[in-house]
Amino acid sequence: PMTFLHIDIDGGYNKGEDRTNADQQTYHADEYSDSPLSLVNSSKSESISHTEKGSFSTYMNLMHVWDNADFYVRLSTDNQHEKRNSDSRSDYDYHELGTIETLLQSANSKSDLFQTIFDTKLNFQVLKEKLKVGIGYWIDYWHKKDNSDNYRNDSFDYANSYNRMKYYLVNEPRVEIGADLNKLWIGARVKIQNVEEHFDYQRGKLDTLVRRNTWFPRPSLDFKLKTSKTTELSGGA
Repeated sequence: PMTFLHIDIDGGYNKGEDRTNADQQTYHADEYSDSPLSLVNSSKSESISHTEKGSFSTYMNLMHVWDNADFYVRLSTDNQHEKRNSDSRSDYDYHELGTIETLLQSANSKSDLFQTIFDTKLNFQVLKEKLKVGIGYWIDYWHKKDNSDNYRNDSFDYANSYNRMKYYLVNEPRVEIGADLNKLWIGARVKIQNVEEHFDYQRGKLDTLVRRNTWFPRPSLDFKLKTSKTTELSGGA
């Protein structure tokens, strides 16, 4: 018997800043005016944002091998986090109306993602290696949550602020059987996948909650027929 173990660990972090400035003017063309172009309005805006991103992931693969069997367990995780803060100021000058307007906006947003995958399987042979059997189980869990709090002129902006959460959970048992009948090989597989989904979203007056649970049976059958030393017929369903 032999045992193998493989482990990977990875992580990262970065931080950034972004600044933008913009100037815009709108003119009106009037052929009857002394001036061919008259300034209608103008605007000047500036913004600054700070972003932080972090990630951490792991992977483990454990395998054990016997003479007529083998077994493995694989587990992986993935974590991602992002945080963003932004502030902006826009000044609008409506020259024809003679009014000036200032708009202050800020946003604070976060995003967290987590995923883990678990996979295990046992393979063994019986009847003098004429019958091969595999029994396994696979799980995939994914979860993401993000939100954004927005402000407009120091007042909370309900219309553009939101909270969102989504996750899914997949369970899949698996059974495989392969029979070696001299010149004929037959393989049968059965996978039953259960997917559970959850979605929750809130924004302004909108409040949405969705849940769904589905089943996907996936049977399959394969065969190989060796008609000669160099010819083989195969098919499946």
